Order: sequence, then C-alpha cells, then structure tokens
Amino acid sequence: MKSGMHRETGASISGQEYLKQRLSDLFRFGVGEAPGFRAYGANLRFLLDRKISQTEMMRLYESMTEAVENPKNGLEDFKLQNIQLKGSASSLEIILTGHLKENLESVEVTLEHEPPGPITL
Repeated sequence: MKSGMHRETGASISGQEYLKQRLSDLFRFGVGEAPGFRAYGANLRFLLDRKISQTEMMRLYESMTEAVENPKNGLEDFKLQNIQLKGSASSLEIILTGHLKENLESVEVTLEHEPPGPITL
C-alpha cells in the first residue's frame, strides 16, 4: 500500500486518506504545470471554470478518467469504477468510486471544486 506525507501536517498517511490527497493534487495541476513532472496532471481547469454543457460534461468525465489511468500520475494502485458530479451555483462535488488494487478495498473519494464564477449543469 502506498504511503506518503500529509501536505499540511507532515504526518505519515496511507490508504484512502493518501489516495484522496493524491487525487486532489492531480486534479489541481494541468498537464505540464508541475515543475520537473511535465507529464503529470489533468486537463480539467479549462473544463471546470465555465458553464458545463452535456458535451463539456462528457469531456470532463473523459479527462478525469484519462488522468486517473495515466501511469505518469502515480495512481496505478487505484481502479476507478465510477465518477459522479454534483453541482450547485457555487461549487462542484466530484465523487470518484473504485477500489485499491492491493486489497480490493472499496473507496469513495469526494473532492470539492469552487470555480471563480457560478456553475451551470
């Protein structure tokens, strides 16, 4: 099982807590934005910060799936099974479900995104 350091406390973390942090970090960076890790990241920023039509919704799902499955992003221990988006006027909730490959432990990770303007789904 992968383990790492909590970004705020410096404490050692693993399992679902570490997975949530890795997914959050991944979706925060566009591809090519992380210095020294040019292949790392997800192409979500341009999709999230505008009105989300049905076409944009499909692009969003596609970009998230590609980012999670890209070996350069370090999530090879996680098998994505479902993505659910829940939007309000001020935020977007991204719910990823799947399992850790090592022990088949079911995982549900919820990430919040607050764009600069209102969201329309």
